[in-house]
Amino acid sequence: MVDTLEPLARNLADNLVSLRLRRSLSQAALARLASIPRSTVANIETGGGNPSLANLARLASALQLSIEELIAPPRAAVALVRAAQLKSVKRSQGAALVY
Repeated sequence: MVDTLEPLARNLADNLVSLRLRRSLSQAALARLASIPRSTVANIETGGGNPSLANLARLASALQLSIEELIAPPRAAVALVRAAQLKSVKRSQGAALVY
């Protein structure tokens, strides 16, 4: 049987690290905000353990988001690139412009 919790634990770990770093928080600072031990934050960030619903709620509240956002698959990293920043090539005798 496939372990259905493993992808959730990996999503949680990846999201927690990413969100914490984007907010320039150390594990200790996030732990203080969430009122949980730093070791709990470290354990969740490595995908280990089975965090309680209370700890997930505390982390979500500290990061000002929902529990669902913590366990959802991480969003793809994207960047806006303006057309003027790209090299273009005319094709089909100038009928098409390819970036």
